[in-house]
Amino acid sequence: VILSAVDDVTDVAKKSTKGLQGFGESALSLGKTIGAVFVTGAIAQFFKSTIDEAAEGRLGMERLGLAVEKAGGNFDDLGPSLEASVAKVQKLSTATDDELRAALTNMITITGDVAASQDNLQLAADLAAKKHISLEEASTLVGKAMEGNTKGLKDLGINTKDAGEAIEQLRAKVGGFAQVEAQSFTG
Repeated sequence: VILSAVDDVTDVAKKSTKGLQGFGESALSLGKTIGAVFVTGAIAQFFKSTIDEAAEGRLGMERLGLAVEKAGGNFDDLGPSLEASVAKVQKLSTATDDELRAALTNMITITGDVAASQDNLQLAADLAAKKHISLEEASTLVGKAMEGNTKGLKDLGINTKDAGEAIEQLRAKVGGFAQVEAQSFTG
């Protein structure tokens, strides 16, 4: 009788162990499947965001090209020089190339002056860093100052209506701020 009871307990223990092993294997398999789904989703999201960023960059280039054309310039001729300016300012600021292209587009649209807008792109980045405002807002203020509208710069003590003088005063007051911000940002 005792041997029969021991055999029964042993059989139950073996079946329980097999059941737990089967459950563990199933749980492990499920975990692997869920992990694979998450990894696949993350990879898909990465590629989607990369494609979206590329499309946004292309749109930014098209807008810049249109602004240059409307200002009377030839984007095919001026594009490489404008991109060099964007790259130079990007190295001296925390702004992205897309943000800088949008700022340049904004200033060209406001002023109709491609060369002066290109020359003042760094100034817009400096103003954004100094006032802790977006590059878009700063480029609007610089573009307006280039046209003699300095209302948005009165808090910096710039009260002249002369566009050239306003830009020089602004450069004297905020020049270098973007570079300092970029250096502290990168460590």
